Amino acid sequence: AQQEQQQLLSSVQQTINNWANDWQSLNSEAYLSHYHEKFRSGKYNLKGWKRYKTRVNSNKKFINISLTQMSILHDPTLWQAGETVVAEFVQGYESSNYKDSSRKRLYLARENAQQPWKILIEESLEP
Repeated sequence: AQQEQQQLLSSVQQTINNWANDWQSLNSEAYLSHYHEKFRSGKYNLKGWKRYKTRVNSNKKFINISLTQMSILHDPTLWQAGETVVAEFVQGYESSNYKDSSRKRLYLARENAQQPWKILIEESLEP
């Protein structure tokens, strides 16, 4: 069970690192491939989020993302979207025209262990 837990945590961590790397690459298609079809963030569904992020990212010459103080919790309840984990971290964001640091919470889900984790919900937390 310990080994399974370790594999689960490292697969989530890897997914989040890939998400951040794809974001930094300014490849909106690769970045947006990390999002679940049932994704929500505030007022956005996936379609709206794709439009919004593609527009924002198209104005950037570079993006640097740093992720620190990460914690990952496995939700023992099975969600409709499948197995779910909650990741919280401090995200440093710097681009050619904007810079900030904020606490982020991502809910990631997968149908089974053979499937990749996808971001189901993305939230910014108050500091």
